[in-house]
Amino acid sequence: MKILSIQLGHNATVCLMENGEITMALSQEKIDNIKNSATFPRRAIEVVLNERKLTSQDIDEVVIAGTMIVPQHCLELQGSKIVSDHLNPPLIIRIGKRLEKGLFGMLLPGVFRFARARQHARLHAEALDYLHERLRELDLANKPLRFIDHHLCHARAAYHALEREAGREALVFTLDGMGDGLCASVTRVGRSGEWQRIAETPIRASLGSIYAETTRFLGMNPIEHEYKVMGLAAHSKRHHLNIYRRVFERAIDIDPDNPLSFRSSLDTSEFYVYLANHAVGERFDNIAGALQHLLEERVTRWIANAVKETGIRRIFTGGGVFMNVKLNKRIQEMEELEHAYFLPSCGDESNPLGAAYARAVELDLPIKSLSDLYLGIGYTRAALSTFIKENRLADQYLVTEPPDIEEMSAQLLAQG
Repeated sequence: MKILSIQLGHNATVCLMENGEITMALSQEKIDNIKNSATFPRRAIEVVLNERKLTSQDIDEVVIAGTMIVPQHCLELQGSKIVSDHLNPPLIIRIGKRLEKGLFGMLLPGVFRFARARQHARLHAEALDYLHERLRELDLANKPLRFIDHHLCHARAAYHALEREAGREALVFTLDGMGDGLCASVTRVGRSGEWQRIAETPIRASLGSIYAETTRFLGMNPIEHEYKVMGLAAHSKRHHLNIYRRVFERAIDIDPDNPLSFRSSLDTSEFYVYLANHAVGERFDNIAGALQHLLEERVTRWIANAVKETGIRRIFTGGGVFMNVKLNKRIQEMEELEHAYFLPSCGDESNPLGAAYARAVELDLPIKSLSDLYLGIGYTRAALSTFIKENRLADQYLVTEPPDIEEMSAQLLAQG
């Protein structure tokens, strides 16, 4: 059974599963050299099939990571950078949101819900047409096509890629900017492998959006430069706690009615506007420090609440917010936890893994965890030697192959 799973939109990525085992995963950015490429991953699909010496006829099913797709996810815009819709919506959408928050929204909430649902349905239908056209060009249009929920993809990727102790209970946490209407979820995995989603948070209360919008407020690219903000946070002084209390603390917290989800006093997709009204003039490092403090405090308390409620002390994490290694360090140090497993590169580029795993569960295929992350393009030593020779690299560098390349790399790093 061969399943080809696809992440559309930013971090466009494809994954190949053969009989329950992930054999390849490749992001489109590795082909077109565009960071977080949002181009429809045609070339990545072609390369994956070629590397595995397969054709489109060998594929049994195509699985899409996510249920809500929009037309631009299926376009081939080489050289273009598609910004996530929720970070830069069209003018008419921004006007509609303002009206919904005002008197019109209070008097006629059903009208706005209907308009939103109708717009989503129109965009999804248009996107499906584009998607079928792209798959037809790849000779994949005749394959069964499945769609898997975004946060289920995050959860399945984290759990199945890392779980090596089947038969033990676990909690799976997902946390990101947004996906299929949610920004966070908590899933309980039973001893018999049964899954139960016990909590979820809608996108209007997104810690991921707060982090992305603060990144943008600081003059950097959201969904790309959050790691720089995390690094800046380490340089903040104690004053950042004053900014936290004045600006960030009241913006989002644990929902008092449901301690396994978040609740926000504002729509977090518009956090940039909130910062423009409350944080102009503050030092950039202190803003970063306040943001990081908010993230660590809220997430560790969220996890502690879930452990307390369920009694389960083994956790798995997925979703872009868990790319924050400083947060992960705090989680790893939590006394409430026995083990914490973090999926490496757990942004949307990991969702095709989760989509494939989710479909494998539905098909009752024997699932294999990942032994490593070397899932991309491979090169033989002969190909490397040819490249070095053709580009005359030996004229510029001393080219050697030490017997233990990992040890040599570590020594060179230690030497600066």
